[in-house]
Amino acid sequence: MEIHLLNPVDVNVNSSDLSLPIDGVAIRASMAFAWPDMERGLYAPYFTQNLNLIENAGKKISVCVMPSALTPGKPGVSPWVFDTAHGNCLAFPYTNKSGAACRIPLPWGNNWTAIWSFFVISLASLLKERSIYSIKICGINSDTEEKTLPRGDLNTYLRLTSFGYSPQAVIDAFKTFSGLYAKNFGCLLVDQSVPLAFPLGVNPYTDNSPTQAIRNWASTTYGNDYIVQNNGCNAHWVYPFAKSVQAVWPITNDPAYHMNIGIPDTEQNIAYRWAKKLRDFNNNIQKLLWVEVYPGDLRNTKLVVPNVDVDTGKPPVWGNPGDSIWNLLRSLL
Repeated sequence: MEIHLLNPVDVNVNSSDLSLPIDGVAIRASMAFAWPDMERGLYAPYFTQNLNLIENAGKKISVCVMPSALTPGKPGVSPWVFDTAHGNCLAFPYTNKSGAACRIPLPWGNNWTAIWSFFVISLASLLKERSIYSIKICGINSDTEEKTLPRGDLNTYLRLTSFGYSPQAVIDAFKTFSGLYAKNFGCLLVDQSVPLAFPLGVNPYTDNSPTQAIRNWASTTYGNDYIVQNNGCNAHWVYPFAKSVQAVWPITNDPAYHMNIGIPDTEQNIAYRWAKKLRDFNNNIQKLLWVEVYPGDLRNTKLVVPNVDVDTGKPPVWGNPGDSIWNLLRSLL
């Protein structure tokens, strides 16, 4: 299994991180340059600098494109594709985990499709001389996901449908914008919108079958070029269809212990428990191609195989005490 460094948003790649035991770097394209500048034929110099550093170090480049809410835009400026004024999204009385009301994209609309297409084509033009390993074509944004729409009551469903929503509309939209990426990028297409559910007008207002229809269609259409990525998995679960994993939370210096479902434990134990979960998934369910982790975790010398496996109270059966967790994961085939 490969280890890819997950570069923080709006932060330059640290050249010293490129000497860590990694195979590639996942760079956040959506926040790494300002879209208004790019429209004028300019783009943030450090985006190019980051790409040069990664290429010169001989590492693979994965490009993370945050959809809608985090698409390119200057700080303080509403991203262009996530703009209610132009009918591209809908202000919604749906509350996210932070307690804030959400806006959701309307990716089935012609206006949304047109400007998103312009973005994809322009991004491909910017990266045309680069060797891109993978690009994320959809996934988590700051409010809600394109394919995980608000669902909670009949009024929610009726309001969505009044703006043109239907499960088939979202399926068709996925076919359209995934096709844009496939046409403009010759690399792996990564779908990170998992797990998924669609709202319905009947209790319990959710339907998972359209998401399976999307995965089936994409797998048939793109074959091995289509990858489902699991974001946010911890020591206790990995999404069954995942072929790659992104650690949304760091293990290092996390007082909330996200990667251990909030249960306090040492960073060493949490890292080893997570590694075992990835190993078991890789060996028994589906081969994982890579895992994306934060640089702070890659630099943390505490993240090694413990002397005693805290889950069994016995010496570890995988790896030797003191072995790097990341080298252990890289040894998985």
